[in-house]
Formats: sequence, C-alpha cells, structure tokens
Amino acid sequence: MWRLTQALRTREQCFDVHERGLTHRVAGHATLVPWTDIEGIGAVTADDGRLLAEARGMGLRYTIALRDGRGLRVDTFTEDAKELAETIHRAVHLGELPRGRGRRP
Repeated sequence: MWRLTQALRTREQCFDVHERGLTHRVAGHATLVPWTDIEGIGAVTADDGRLLAEARGMGLRYTIALRDGRGLRVDTFTEDAKELAETIHRAVHLGELPRGRGRRP
C-alpha cells in the first residue's frame, strides 16, 4: 500500500536539466534547484532482487541531497534516473555543466 501511495504522490515527476541547475516537477508544481544548492547524490541502490521490484519503483533509487538538508527522491519511476545521477555528479563535483535546456543531460 505504501508503494502505491508513493507512486500516486510522485506521479508525473520529472527533472528538467539546465545549464544552471534542475527544475523538479511533480504533481503540477515546479521547483528550481540551482547546482550550488545540491550537495550530491545519496547512495544509489540498484535492483533489490525481490520479484517485481522494478515495477514497484524499488529498482534503481537514490536521493538528491540539498544543502539545506532536504532531499529529492528519485526512483525507477523517474525517466532516465541513472543518467540524471551521472549528470548531477558531473555538474556538482566535476564542474561539467550540461549545455542548453531540456529533459536529457
């Protein structure tokens, strides 16, 4: 039941990648997140091995840690979740900012 509630609460969640940061969109609300506000990526957890883990959003998952202590949860339901983690790592820790606008890195 908890996973169903989470899936409904984070329906249509997406991240738009920009040169200056991310736009986090979920359930009709958008939040701008500059690269300087991101501390990093929490531990990336891959498939937990349980039956249908991917379908329940429990395959790939991690948290985008913000400097103010908040976190944005990313899981299998987020499109291109692995690429998003790599883009954030490159931008925050290596200074390799993405070019242009769009949903893809």
